[in-house]
Amino acid sequence: YVLGGAIACSALLGMAALFWSDRAPLWILRALEMLAVAFSLVTMAYTGFLLMSIDFVVVWDNPLLPVVFSLSGLSTGTALVLVCLLATSQGAWRAKLMRRVLSIDALLIVCEGLALVAFIGLTVFLHGPDSAMANLKEFFWGSNAAEFWIGFVLCGLALPLVMDVVYVKINHTALLAVAAPLVLVGGFYLRYCFVNVSLI
Repeated sequence: YVLGGAIACSALLGMAALFWSDRAPLWILRALEMLAVAFSLVTMAYTGFLLMSIDFVVVWDNPLLPVVFSLSGLSTGTALVLVCLLATSQGAWRAKLMRRVLSIDALLIVCEGLALVAFIGLTVFLHGPDSAMANLKEFFWGSNAAEFWIGFVLCGLALPLVMDVVYVKINHTALLAVAAPLVLVGGFYLRYCFVNVSLI
């Protein structure tokens, strides 16, 4: 229902922008925007809270899990905004907006990486080094290692961050055309790794 609410609000805002931008009352648009933000935030964090409630799985029993999922959701959403901007016509306004969105994207990627490090540290603190590493090893060198290191860390964090920084220097949109899809790939593999951990 929450996801449906977010989609409905976004669809209504899109229709208003396309067909009724000069006629729709401003207060209605603002109300829809606030509802869309609220629904989206709950949707981003929901999976983290759901997995956290299953406390017999060590990797899921961590209060930072919703934070990691929320930051990943914000990062992938920002990447999707970049994709939409790349599809629009050229203009000075687009270049200025892209730089702002790019700054937000880079900040979210850094925060996501820091949140993951904090998540690992808290897992070790809550469950002890032996139990924590016995479960986290799936990410580092176990069955999900390739997906974690290549799919998430490399594609979702490292490469997009480097491309964001390089774009600021050379201003070449081809970098963003590669970086944005990589962030989406990273978001997928983050969820894949967490959902597919061993339950024992």
